[in-house]
Amino acid sequence: LAQYFYYLESAQILNLLMDANKSYSHISKPEKVYLHNTNLAYALDKRNVNKGTIRETFACNQLGIAGTVHTSKKGDFWVNQQYTFEIGGGSKTQKQIRDMKNAFVVADDILRGSNKKIPLYLLGFLY
Repeated sequence: LAQYFYYLESAQILNLLMDANKSYSHISKPEKVYLHNTNLAYALDKRNVNKGTIRETFACNQLGIAGTVHTSKKGDFWVNQQYTFEIGGGSKTQKQIRDMKNAFVVADDILRGSNKKIPLYLLGFLY
């Protein structure tokens, strides 16, 4: 199964996120699995799409353009082993990542960012 996941990642169907502290090989079990593109979720089952999963799928895809994305112990993503991102809705707070350096909340349903809170749509400009 891990080998097939590796093939699907190579074909840009899936994004496989690993822990940065583990060695990576095509037979390793990924920590998290996301579709490569949010549109694939709607193509598979448009009636049962989870908004939180769509947010994280989009963020993973766009952050992957800017650097190497790994799983994070406290947030959702750890990019380039330097920045932690927690993904959520407009009411998402920094509670989960408040004690971390270089940690940001990426929130949907907001137009402007402030105080380490970044609008989700701005990640689209990384592409």
